[in-house]
Amino acid sequence: MKTLSKIEIFLGVVILSLFVVVFILASKGGNIGASNLTDLEVEGALTVGGDARVSLVSTGSVTAFTTSTSVTAAQLCDSSVFTVTSLPASSTLTLPTTSTLFADCLTTNGDSISVSIWNLGTVSTTVMAAGTGGTLAVSSSTIIYAADGAVLDVFRDSATTYKALLTNYPN
Repeated sequence: MKTLSKIEIFLGVVILSLFVVVFILASKGGNIGASNLTDLEVEGALTVGGDARVSLVSTGSVTAFTTSTSVTAAQLCDSSVFTVTSLPASSTLTLPTTSTLFADCLTTNGDSISVSIWNLGTVSTTVMAAGTGGTLAVSSSTIIYAADGAVLDVFRDSATTYKALLTNYPN
């Protein structure tokens, strides 16, 4: 009977350990790694195979308006919610011009942003209007009625124009 050297014993233990690890992974469906990632950063493309559950939280601020005004590019680009309270008269929110909007956040054709708009008034309406270089399309109306809301999606469609879609929430 041959006596095994220390290196042969070491290699045998390593190989046996690998078999154990492979067995455990196979019994768990081959899934290794963290199941709850935090602070994941990806540059370039991200490809996911199989089933994936992703929950994204859009950060931003709430910007409050109390009168008719031109919305600045910074307000539109940095906010996720607009609230409007204008009593007793209605108010108009005019979107930014292409030059300021494109300099702030819609820097490339195809870029887009979205903001929820809530009319907190009890009797007044909010009217949306496009700024210079923009086109506003609507699902039903440019008006957001009192105690109602809408979503505004804005996307850059060329080097000089943007399209905005106002989708009113159903009553």
